[in-house]
Order: sequence, then C-alpha cells, then structure tokens
Amino acid sequence: MALTAKRAAFVVEYCEDWNATQAAIRAGYSKKTAYSIGYENLRIPEIAEAIQKRTEQIAMGKGERLKLFADIARGIESESSADRMRALENLGKIAGDYIEKVEEKSDRTIRFVWATDD
Repeated sequence: MALTAKRAAFVVEYCEDWNATQAAIRAGYSKKTAYSIGYENLRIPEIAEAIQKRTEQIAMGKGERLKLFADIARGIESESSADRMRALENLGKIAGDYIEKVEEKSDRTIRFVWATDD
C-alpha cells in the first residue's frame, strides 16, 4: 500500500533527525497531536519499512566511509590538519592499529564447576 503524502513526508523528515514529534510537525501534522502521531506512525509497518529503505539509501557504507577518511587524511576533502589527524586516527582504529595486546602469565589453576538440576 502506498503511503499518503503526509506519511511519506514524515518518513523523509524522521530520517533527518530521528525525532518523531518534530518529524510529524514538519510533515504537516498538528503540533498539538504531533507527539502521539509521531509515535503511532513509527508503529505502522508500511512507515517502518519506508524508514528502513530510506535509511539504506542515505546511509554511508563502510567502503564509502573509508574512502572519505582517506581523502580527508590526504588533504583532498579538508585542508585542516586537525581534520586530517582525526581521519588518520579513525583509519588506524578501523585497521586495528591501536589494539592493545596484553599477555598475562599465571601459575594459578582455574576450575570450572557446572551445577546440575539433579
């Protein structure tokens, strides 16, 4: 079933800031009932499905994020050194460069006991 114009507008507006009340107001619903309408709209399966589809359309995939971070780090998207350093740090985190490895040796014995319902 196709969404009404107001419901379609609600989907678009909701995906802007994830605030159902404000999305309802911007979509043309009454300010007085926006809170309850927003909540009700989120529970309508057709609207929930439309929100999911829109989210998939506007979401940035991992590859796209990596490319953007790399472009920023190279100075293509931003000339700010702070932005470039943040991008390099994020790329390092994604690549696992900052994982701290800790080895611990112990002479202790660990004993596991399982309780039964006998």
